Amino acid sequence: MKNVEPLVKASKAVPLFAWGVLDDKGDVIRDPSFPNLPSFVEVYETMHGKQPAGVEWEVYKSFFTAGFAGQKIVFLPKGISADIIEAWREAVAKTVTDPEFIARAKDELGDYNQAIGRDAATLARVATTTDPVAKAWIKNWLATRYNYKPGTN
Repeated sequence: MKNVEPLVKASKAVPLFAWGVLDDKGDVIRDPSFPNLPSFVEVYETMHGKQPAGVEWEVYKSFFTAGFAGQKIVFLPKGISADIIEAWREAVAKTVTDPEFIARAKDELGDYNQAIGRDAATLARVATTTDPVAKAWIKNWLATRYNYKPGTN
């Protein structure tokens, strides 16, 4: 935000769209920090006359979620006790509702809700669940586009 807004104000950059964010159902919606800009999905629909779909879209959405919306998810070790999990949940819930945190987060990150609980679980699911067809597509794309062969790099 701090690097881009001055470029827009100086007419050195023109925003065309924002990537968007995931809602609680895992669908891409407009970015709340840029509500007047269409999301990537809206631009795609305008250009192609239909919503994105298919294996390529599922791969994109998974990578988008892992690289943007879900990149700061807190994971705890498997088998950790329920009381420790609950303590973490309570601490995070208190943090994201703290007025000082909200003000600082808006200045630093933009106008985003912090995903916790079920919302964070949705992000984690979208980012980490890749069906076999999508995995095969990714491997083929990497091999074709970048000459990548698993185990060689």
